[in-house]
Amino acid sequence: LQNLGDTHTRAGDAHAAALCYCAEYVLRPPDPAQRQVLGIAYSQLGRYEEAAQVYEAWLQDEPGHPIATHLLAASRGQGVVERASDAYLQAYFDGFADTFESKLLGSLGYQVPSALGDVMRDLGVPLRSLRVLDVGCGTGLCGAEVRPFARWLEGVDLSAKSLDKARGKAVYDTLHQAEIVEHLAGADAAAYDLVVAADTLIYFGGIERLVHGVRHVLAPGGWFIVSLEVLSADSPSPHAIQPSGRYSHRQDYVQQVLAAAGLVVRKTIALDLRHELGRPVPGALVVSRRPVDG
Repeated sequence: LQNLGDTHTRAGDAHAAALCYCAEYVLRPPDPAQRQVLGIAYSQLGRYEEAAQVYEAWLQDEPGHPIATHLLAASRGQGVVERASDAYLQAYFDGFADTFESKLLGSLGYQVPSALGDVMRDLGVPLRSLRVLDVGCGTGLCGAEVRPFARWLEGVDLSAKSLDKARGKAVYDTLHQAEIVEHLAGADAAAYDLVVAADTLIYFGGIERLVHGVRHVLAPGGWFIVSLEVLSADSPSPHAIQPSGRYSHRQDYVQQVLAAAGLVVRKTIALDLRHELGRPVPGALVVSRRPVDG
């Protein structure tokens, strides 16, 4: 399997190579303690019940572990919560903070920050003109893209280690460690001209409270730019958790929630968010605005 994966890599078939490497990994895991990696490998192979069994064994050893709990629900589609728990997000991103950017910008080909920068330029936003809030800012990848357009830039995230990385970039004027819906509810009304949510919806099922919070903090004429993993329009549900632990959303559902909050969709850009198993993950960047007189 290792040799076959290497052969596929040399032949330029990253997807086939990744499947071989996952199949090799589950045959003889090099470190049995790396249960998260083992469960993900099974999931990538479509062997979701075996992934669930890995997480169940993990929970027997560490009852209540937030990552095992979340991924078990994702693997079986049972006991799925409306959004990823604070404990899961903190544990997951604190654990990956040191390698997060290299994975997203390197092997995974993360496209959202550069696409966000392109949107800002296309909108013709004057430099250093906006009060900006980056919700779910993580290590600050998108902050660097919007900084040229911001006279004031804030970020909010649950992961302390990710915020430490963002702080080291000296991009943000201030950073907050908080759950973002609660942070939005407690913020001043009409305080920002732009709210950015990059790879944030993927940790929410229903997004109504989040979007209404954004509407609360947006000034008249303010922009909301959000990325999402696209769920098929044929799906009977407006959102669904994937075995990866991320949530995907139907585009019409996202547009309906934005409209219900009084935000007008100005543009939707189809976008491959990243690569997974050598294949693009389909997504979109949705640009909406609070009316000047609304």
